[in-house]
Amino acid sequence: MGSSSFRSISWASMNPARSVGPANVAGEFNDLRVFVAGPVVGALAALAITVGLKPHRNRDEFEAARGR
Repeated sequence: MGSSSFRSISWASMNPARSVGPANVAGEFNDLRVFVAGPVVGALAALAITVGLKPHRNRDEFEAARGR
């Protein structure tokens, strides 16, 4: 199925830039929260998972980060 089939069903866009640009020009900001909040929530979830899997760093990791 092509992307046009998604649009005919739900008017969804698979490209955030394609949605944000025209909505900004048209002044319609109702559904843009999905494209703004989605990546932020995803990044915070990834951070929580990362910290949950490896909460403590050791001395070798700090030295590697410093380039030693």
